[in-house]
Amino acid sequence: MAAISEVASFWMEGALRTLDAFRTGFGIPMADPPPTTPSRVIYEGGLVKLRYYAAKGDAHQRTPLLLIYSLIKRPFILDLQPGRSVVEVLVNRGFDVYLIDWIPPQASDKWRGFDAYVNIDIANAVRAIQIHSGVEQISVLGYCFGALLALMYAAMHGRNVKNLMTLTIPFDSSVRELPIECLASTMSQQSAERIVEMYGNAPAWMQYSFFNSLAPTHHMLNKFVGAYRSSTRPGYGV
Repeated sequence: MAAISEVASFWMEGALRTLDAFRTGFGIPMADPPPTTPSRVIYEGGLVKLRYYAAKGDAHQRTPLLLIYSLIKRPFILDLQPGRSVVEVLVNRGFDVYLIDWIPPQASDKWRGFDAYVNIDIANAVRAIQIHSGVEQISVLGYCFGALLALMYAAMHGRNVKNLMTLTIPFDSSVRELPIECLASTMSQQSAERIVEMYGNAPAWMQYSFFNSLAPTHHMLNKFVGAYRSSTRPGYGV
């Protein structure tokens, strides 16, 4: 009975937070938290800001590393807190790190597809790295949808890529076991075109609902439970 009461309490707290988020403007972009690792923007064009994180001491890793994060997520997650930063670990180990900070698309960007992101945005970012570093071949690490874009770039511009690493890449589109596939299979091409016609791009609330359908229990309950349990952890929320 105590366990049931605890779960109910977690669920209620999560529900209240969700309602409060809607009340205060759910889906409105918020400012990124302060960066952990110093960086500077060495290139900006299209929908890309290219950030450069200099290696600590002498860069003993000759090959620069480009991080390509997911389009719909903010890359500050890779540089979250001191001691909990992917970027921090890499620069401390002698890597010159470059990170694509995606600029959110506007309605006027609805023409953009894979070609623009891969052969314009990423291609220009890689060229900027080559000029800045003086190195022709770079390493590319892509995450999630960013990994799919990285794979496409490497397939078409392999001469510029020395190493390719992909994490959680959505590569095999033939899989139909996820709940979201049931939703996607009912959406016609006409429906997708109507969304673009109405909004320019798929709005944040729509993307959020799609992710909820991927793992309803996680998105609607577990993450609130995790946040509650982590709230007493040193440094949480700082």
